[in-house]
Amino acid sequence: ACPIYGQHEFPKGFKKATSREVQPELRKLVLERDNWKCQICFKSIDEIELHCHHILPINESPIESADVSNCVTLCKKCHKEVHKIPGCRFSELRCDINDL
Repeated sequence: ACPIYGQHEFPKGFKKATSREVQPELRKLVLERDNWKCQICFKSIDEIELHCHHILPINESPIESADVSNCVTLCKKCHKEVHKIPGCRFSELRCDINDL
């Protein structure tokens, strides 16, 4: 008789974060803020897998790692491209989203 049993909290196409991704609650807040769209190519969650990308890396700014304003929604393809920017490779973990 519970009205919320079996209901879904996330929209169709939402997948749980990968092991390298941010906290699930933070990811959900960032994706909601960005209207469930990649902020580079503007594809939606209905079209493509979305990631939550830290602008300042966790190892550089651990306190800000849980700040919604330090994250941006990117699709998987754009996320890979962002990490090709010099200074933002996974080994360097530093980037500026405006370099794209």
